[in-house]
Amino acid sequence: MDLISQFTEDAEFSKLLGFQSGVDLTCAALELARDCDPRLEFAPTLAALDDIAERLRPAVTRLRSDVDALRKMCDALAEEFDFGGDSACFERADSSYLNRVVETGRGIPISLSLVYVAVGERLGLPLSGVATPAHFLCRFDGLAGPLFVDAFRHGRVLDPAECIDWISDVSGLPVAAVRPSLEPAAPRTIITRMLNNLKALHLRQADWRAAESVLQRLLALRPGSFCDRRDLAAVSLMLERPGRVLDLFESFSNYASDEERESACEMLSAARQLIIAWN
Repeated sequence: MDLISQFTEDAEFSKLLGFQSGVDLTCAALELARDCDPRLEFAPTLAALDDIAERLRPAVTRLRSDVDALRKMCDALAEEFDFGGDSACFERADSSYLNRVVETGRGIPISLSLVYVAVGERLGLPLSGVATPAHFLCRFDGLAGPLFVDAFRHGRVLDPAECIDWISDVSGLPVAAVRPSLEPAAPRTIITRMLNNLKALHLRQADWRAAESVLQRLLALRPGSFCDRRDLAAVSLMLERPGRVLDLFESFSNYASDEERESACEMLSAARQLIIAWN
């Protein structure tokens, strides 16, 4: 089953599929949002980010210290522009769609972090996404060493020790397990995490069509994932698309485990029964 060819219009996502460099994360995130709104134009969101950066530039660039400039940017994004989130954001798909996050100021940690990364890039303050367990952050590598930014909680800035202790607390993981996650995350990792968030939300809310789009992207990124293949098959059954289930598992048994093969057989049986019912 060829899932890759359907993304030829998504230039940045296609780069991820080809393991290419130079991925524009802002546009890659907007490509995900376009699944929800096929008429989405990227220009208004990009212009809004440009405008935010230009409004911040005088206050940020007059500061001598890169750390002071970072803190000024974070304070302004949280207070002046009111970017932030709350528990309700995790139950809204809009909180993951970058265009809506820029419009409303509401998002989840990863989408808000992309706003900070985009504005920071425009101001000469390079930030990286950090795929820490349980809570996505930004990383700033300044002259005095790395600092971490929590875009979800008022843009607070943490030093490495504070960050490790806090992530250990919220994730329940030991400090030794948290430390390696503080390195900058690759664009592929970031987009995959955004898709995983959307997948969990859509499945939880039984939004099968939205889940279908997300799962197609996930399976294109990691074709060897049985979990994504199984979930796409289950969603396809809910949408009465048994032919896709047959395609998904056509040659799957060649590399499946016994448990996976059993699950695949159950779905194939359900798909065939649905086809028979139509005849």
